[in-house]
Amino acid sequence: MTALIIHNFTAFCVALFILLITKESWSFNLREGVAVALGGFMSGFLGLFLFFKAIRHGDVSVVSPIASTSPLWASLLAHVLLGESMSFAKLVGILLTVAGVSLLSYSSR
Repeated sequence: MTALIIHNFTAFCVALFILLITKESWSFNLREGVAVALGGFMSGFLGLFLFFKAIRHGDVSVVSPIASTSPLWASLLAHVLLGESMSFAKLVGILLTVAGVSLLSYSSR
């Protein structure tokens, strides 16, 4: 939990610093704010919490590739929730990702 707090606090400080020096606008509506907060909870807290737990109990050589499948999930959710098209190249990439993670998981047994 300490590592999670340090990680997120550091990310917050760096993002705030960049926001202040670039003078970028930070206004958004309620819907956008809720989406950003939900994304922050899922990736900034829940994702890292589960990743740190997995690293503690598993092999890094297996846990890290599995944790790096976020583009796979983003592609699938974009297709299902946002109606993005699923091209042949995307489908092959998804299948290769699943095959690679499966091989790594299988090889660690």
